[in-house]
Amino acid sequence: MSESNAESPTVNSTNTSTADIERLVAELSSDDPVERQQAQQKLAAIGEEAVPFVLPLLKSPTKRDRWEAAKTLAPIGSPAATEALINTFCDDDTNLHWVSATALVRIGQPAVEPLLAATIARTHQGFMRQGLHHVMHDLAGTAWGRFLLPVWEALDSEAWSMAGPMAAERALVEWREMSGSAARA
Repeated sequence: MSESNAESPTVNSTNTSTADIERLVAELSSDDPVERQQAQQKLAAIGEEAVPFVLPLLKSPTKRDRWEAAKTLAPIGSPAATEALINTFCDDDTNLHWVSATALVRIGQPAVEPLLAATIARTHQGFMRQGLHHVMHDLAGTAWGRFLLPVWEALDSEAWSMAGPMAAERALVEWREMSGSAARA
């Protein structure tokens, strides 16, 4: 075994060491856009194992770092990133919202309950409504997500501050019933 392997254990099926993942995450902050893009692609190829290393970057004080983190997480589609991605809707960067919404749509069904909970409790925080609106629109268009259409419509209405959480509560009950019946089947 080489010295570098002893110091940097392999953390995933792609034989990528912790040190390699940490280096790639650091490259997401590079001033070189090509280096950032290559790091994104490599981390996305590593997949789920890279997620815990990328998530802290979503809280960076640097707008570009937060955007690069969300852009990296989007193709991975990891449920482990759901809450952190929802939290980005409180950021004032609308580009970050768009990328985070894309990532949440990719996560799909595992993101439904946290998204509905955020709609119920946090719609007034930051740009939460706009981010949730985007995700609900896209998920409502899936074959399994039609029950989210009333939530999207409520978030789009003039009475969104009351209608959104109420529609989300109804959708959450429906989701839990659907999920429970699917688990029993």
